[in-house]
Amino acid sequence: AIGSIKSGSGCTNAVMLAYTADKFPEAGLYNIGSCPSVGITGGCQGDTTPWVGLGIDDVLSYDIVLYDGTNVTASAEEHEDLYWALRGGGSGFGVITSIETAIIGAPKASSGFTFIGASYKQTQNEAREFLKRFQDFLMPDLPIGSKEYKEKVRATSAKFGGG
Repeated sequence: AIGSIKSGSGCTNAVMLAYTADKFPEAGLYNIGSCPSVGITGGCQGDTTPWVGLGIDDVLSYDIVLYDGTNVTASAEEHEDLYWALRGGGSGFGVITSIETAIIGAPKASSGFTFIGASYKQTQNEAREFLKRFQDFLMPDLPIGSKEYKEKVRATSAKFGGG
């Protein structure tokens, strides 16, 4: 992440994109969903998802009013259980009044980007085997879960500063 932005409830994807472009003109990416008029939620699955992951992965903290009227900030450092519950898409915890989200560095102009969409009907085991074989195609000779595999993912993934 190259920075963060804290936004209030009711903020739309279009407003966040404009604000990000203003505050990080050369390098900032805010991971939004595919509809600019929808309010930001932190879930966000859009055009940049294959490159940087889901928008929920970029949420740093939530300001929330709990059911008893208490205002708290939930993050990885404080009110951790609530933070992870909110990131999991749970409801009924309170009213989120603001979200702080990491801003991802944009790729260099020379970076390659590949998106592969696939749709198929398979059993869970068949799908798991397909994904294992596809990962092996992308990174041959590296067992999934091995230290070398994890290091390669971190070195080549934009999410972790590589790529």
